[in-house]
Amino acid sequence: MSGSLVRGRVHPHVREEPLDNALAHDIHWLTTFRSRRASTSPVIYLNDRSLGRPESPMGHDYFKEVVKDIKRAAKVIGLPMDHVARLAHPRAEIRVAVPLVRDDGSIEVFTGYRVQHHNARGPFKGGIRLDPDVEPDMLKAIAAIMSLKCATMDIPWGGSHGAISCDPDKLSKHELERVARRYTYMLLPFIGPKKDIPAPDRGTDAQFMSWI
Repeated sequence: MSGSLVRGRVHPHVREEPLDNALAHDIHWLTTFRSRRASTSPVIYLNDRSLGRPESPMGHDYFKEVVKDIKRAAKVIGLPMDHVARLAHPRAEIRVAVPLVRDDGSIEVFTGYRVQHHNARGPFKGGIRLDPDVEPDMLKAIAAIMSLKCATMDIPWGGSHGAISCDPDKLSKHELERVARRYTYMLLPFIGPKKDIPAPDRGTDAQFMSWI
């Protein structure tokens, strides 16, 4: 069977192996089990500390926290461990160079990231942030959370997240545009409405999205 199951429907834009059809169902089941259990059941969430608020220490293992919550929930609902294992590993972690010709003619090279967690329910979808202190592990965690959020709301998307290691406050509007276009060019084989749908996040806005 081709396509990805979305609560009884097959998403037309994604061709997956048969296991993904069952996994798509189980992701939705995983995120809705609380309504079928007592209020004392484990809940899938990351608190503000885990999500990288100012009090979070650098180097914190954010993705490990997400996986721990998934495993706790999976144990309650009896989710097959082979599916848990797949949710514990992103489909892809992409890292690219993003060179920028500054307004003064100098060249600076930033690092661009895109983590694609899972697309069993549909194309990846997730934000792009501009952050000079971005941590790749945090991007993995946010991408995984997006997979679960979309499943919770029965939206036929998977989860992803991206970033560029630059400080938007130190770039001019023209420099930001060049950064956006170069980042997009480098990721072009991996993003698009039927592959991975970018969205704004910290440091990006509608203008940044229009450049993409």
